Amino acid sequence: MKLKVYSFISAYLFSFATLSSEVITRAAIDIGSGDTKMTVATVDTETNQIAKILYQNYITVELRKDLGASPDKSLSPKIEQELINALRKMQENAEQYNPVEWVCVGTSVFRTAKNGAEFLAKIKAATDIEVRIVPQAVEGEIGFASAIAASGKNSESIIAWDSGSGSFQLTTLLDGQLKMYGAEFAYVPALEALFAIRNRPFSADVSANPVSLSEALLLIGAIRRLCGSSDEQFKNYAKPKEVVVALILLYAVMDHCGFEQVNYYPTNGGSEGLLIIPSFWN
Repeated sequence: MKLKVYSFISAYLFSFATLSSEVITRAAIDIGSGDTKMTVATVDTETNQIAKILYQNYITVELRKDLGASPDKSLSPKIEQELINALRKMQENAEQYNPVEWVCVGTSVFRTAKNGAEFLAKIKAATDIEVRIVPQAVEGEIGFASAIAASGKNSESIIAWDSGSGSFQLTTLLDGQLKMYGAEFAYVPALEALFAIRNRPFSADVSANPVSLSEALLLIGAIRRLCGSSDEQFKNYAKPKEVVVALILLYAVMDHCGFEQVNYYPTNGGSEGLLIIPSFWN
């Protein structure tokens, strides 16, 4: 589950000289720990704003679950081929829009995996796509920048919350500078912890449901009503196996940070933000 609170990005991120305004077509791919996302759009290189989104898509490649099931914390050849297939499909889908510039980033799972760099070298050899592994601070910047296509709110008054499969980032502006708080902990690590509580080995193929009320501890409202439910009872949710654990994680962060309310703005991962951050295109 991807939960984000976004606003218009501060101009300081885009303070660089541009000789003339030009609208060009770019493609950005965000390889997350659970989904690989792509956005193709026209971008004004002077204002660093998306002019028009031409195409968006995501393909589920459960990299973090694959890593969680690995005894030596390495990504498997099986998931390598799945990612290669996904990237080839994205290249094929983007061709009709003729992007003149591409960027692709990898996040938490590649920072964590023992063979992260080696894995991405094989991806480049197979697809000719170079994947940059970004540190978590930059991942927070990408999430914050995705506000340009999501909410349009005042950048001084919001906190961007990007919670994925492998890590989370809370990013905001303080005195004109981006500040990020985060950890390599999100949905899959929470799921691993639940399996550990049950004294069972983690398996990406086994549902966490039913989650007992004692396991959920102090969860309230809708979360309390979901406790004890099976996959069949979650059939109307996009990802029924993930509902309760994802809400537990959401509640835990809100409770820890003292958040009274979170507003949800859908984005295609961090791909929109990638399109407009100059440092990725200079």
